[in-house]
Amino acid sequence: ESGDGNRIAALVIETLASVLEGGFDEGARTAKTRQGVAGRVLSEHLQLLYRYLGTERDQLLKACLRLLTGVSSVSQSMSSQLLRTFNFAHEGFARLSQRRHQASKKDKGNRKEPPKVDTRTFFSRFATSFLRWKDPSLTSAALGIKDLIGGVLRGLSQDPPQEALAFVRDILELVVRQRQLPRQTKVFFFNAFALRNLASLLGSEDKQVSSTASTLLREVCCNGSLFPASKDAMLLDVCLELRAHEAQQDLVAAVLNSRPRLHLQRACVEVGRACKTAAVLDPDPD
Repeated sequence: ESGDGNRIAALVIETLASVLEGGFDEGARTAKTRQGVAGRVLSEHLQLLYRYLGTERDQLLKACLRLLTGVSSVSQSMSSQLLRTFNFAHEGFARLSQRRHQASKKDKGNRKEPPKVDTRTFFSRFATSFLRWKDPSLTSAALGIKDLIGGVLRGLSQDPPQEALAFVRDILELVVRQRQLPRQTKVFFFNAFALRNLASLLGSEDKQVSSTASTLLREVCCNGSLFPASKDAMLLDVCLELRAHEAQQDLVAAVLNSRPRLHLQRACVEVGRACKTAAVLDPDPD
């Protein structure tokens, strides 16, 4: 398609997204109007959105993700319908979670201009939109979709502080502190991959990001119901990977204090590592 065609398509999609977001006057912002637009998108236009999501045009990609987020935000039933209907395995969709804005030299030199919102950020907003209804079934289903929330977790430490903070706050409030969410859902979600990516934020220079990530990880890792003794090996592996950064070591101390049995296991592993290092440095002590 031509560049002009893509720009027109993006403008049309952005207009529909504005309707769903309530961006017009009171008459056009009624629940009935938004429900109607969202329903038409799901029933008639998903194939077109799939095609646009396979392009390399960031304006179009962001417009599509914004529209999908709008559909998910109309009502809980519409969000559930979207989650059931949308093909998250569609070729090229998962890549959007890693599509970051590459600032040009001109952008980098212009400090007055606010940073551009990239495609990954719109992907993150779409992914977390399903959690905002605080419905246990909907949240569990969204967390179980491969590369949806997981796609946002990957590379989280590279995000702008305000975006990383928004995501971590969502996970803290809408997953960790969501009491109605089944325990098994949380156990499944907070695997080694999730913990490692969340722990990567502990070294952030932004104090709010580091502090919020620390709060989340403490509430998860020090929770005996989420991490029983059978999960000790995984927790120990994650703790041993953390660097000598103050916030990271504070987390290690909190985890060890919450489960004293890990102290001996950690000591044994560290002694083993020290012996291997010594053997490499001095393979023939005689």
